[in-house]
Amino acid sequence: MTIMVPLARKNARRKNYERFWYTHMFWFPLLILLSMHGSEGFFDVWQFHWWVIFPGAILILEKVVMLFETCFSKKKIAHLEYLSSELIDLKIHRPKNFNYNAG
Repeated sequence: MTIMVPLARKNARRKNYERFWYTHMFWFPLLILLSMHGSEGFFDVWQFHWWVIFPGAILILEKVVMLFETCFSKKKIAHLEYLSSELIDLKIHRPKNFNYNAG
């Protein structure tokens, strides 16, 4: 967590995105290691629900919502043109509630 939090800042993400990505993909093994650290009372029913079942349910719900939005949201392609063997010009209509500021 000490490494993950500073790398989540906007400036750190821009300078070295790979470090940000790898540290944030390491959260699940880190959770398992932290769970094993104090495992004496971990398998007690209430402790297990509090630290594994509830966060796991929230994580699964988030992944299901992301999958649903990715698969079933309508995307309108405005323009598609093959410029060369490795280059494509793709323009997509953005939703009304989508705001983006470059940079």
